[in-house]
Amino acid sequence: AFRNIMEYSHWLANPRLVRAIVEEARKTIPWLQARGVVFTDVVTNIPGAPQTYHLIADSGEDVVKALSARAVEKGVTIRTSTPVKEILMKSGGIEGLIVEENGEEVRVDARVVHVASGGYANNAEWIKKYTGLDLNVNLFPVGNEGKMGDGIRMAHAIGAASEGIHVIETLRTGRDRPGTMTEIGFAVVQPDLWVNSRGERFCDETVTFDDTSMGNASVKQDKGCGYTIFDTSIVRQLEERGIDKAMALDFPPGSRLLNLARELEEAPTARADEVYQADSVAALAVLMRVDPPTLQATVDEYNRYCDRGHDELFAKNPRYLRPIRGPRFYAVRTQTVFLGTMGGIKINEKMEVADREDRIVPGLYAGGFDAG
Repeated sequence: AFRNIMEYSHWLANPRLVRAIVEEARKTIPWLQARGVVFTDVVTNIPGAPQTYHLIADSGEDVVKALSARAVEKGVTIRTSTPVKEILMKSGGIEGLIVEENGEEVRVDARVVHVASGGYANNAEWIKKYTGLDLNVNLFPVGNEGKMGDGIRMAHAIGAASEGIHVIETLRTGRDRPGTMTEIGFAVVQPDLWVNSRGERFCDETVTFDDTSMGNASVKQDKGCGYTIFDTSIVRQLEERGIDKAMALDFPPGSRLLNLARELEEAPTARADEVYQADSVAALAVLMRVDPPTLQATVDEYNRYCDRGHDELFAKNPRYLRPIRGPRFYAVRTQTVFLGTMGGIKINEKMEVADREDRIVPGLYAGGFDAG
């Protein structure tokens, strides 16, 4: 596990921090269970991946509820709707906070401050500055609200070093969101033919099984959007054989999309600006507003690879080479979305914050999407 994580990041990750996470992981699950957190059976949505993906039975919110209830039992005071404005320091370390309470700024003395404010996913200025992308134009946040990077900003203001602030967790999806997935939404993420906004194929579509690779491939495309292309035969396969890529607990791999044909039939009315269908590739291209000869050449080339059982361009696993010949052709518009920003404050293996000279800031800790 340690080597996997380090090599996945090309050793950009802090090896001592990774080692601490690996060693603590086994103890963390029963620790959470003892405090009321309920997990599902261990599952994974990546074929062949280690079975280490522990999902909460309902939602991540349940972890917060269970731990906050236990904290209150132990006498902890939790102040909601109390924005922190500033972290106070003295020569020896953390001194306290300035918070806003009932419209007034109030000092709270503290020897220890833990910054965990969820990153900066909703800060358009920072998204542009650190990723070069435009929030809600070619990059769309999922499950993030009001995350403006306040914790990161305050830590930097007292000398904390920055690490990993440009890293975001990207995915490629339709307009459906986790928790409200339609069967069209499941069809979009299957490893069939993907094209960009010019109608050109741009990756081995089995990157759908690895969120990071899928996000990397998608975010590079012009305008941050693209399409999944499929046809009548693939709709039938998804109905009879089921999906390859899962996106929800109640739809694991092999789940059959029994309502997909009906959803596609209703799409011209319900999802006219997102789902397109036609009786030819050229007519489909017109609806997508891409060059018809370009899309036709893409589909023809892809079908040749399918017929030969060998993807001469992207070396896609032949198992997922399924030709697209109609009689009905479909295109569903996709977007690059992200689940959060993934860095900002430099920490060590004890989650202590380091300053720009790599010295520990006594009493200051960071975690979650605020920490690099």
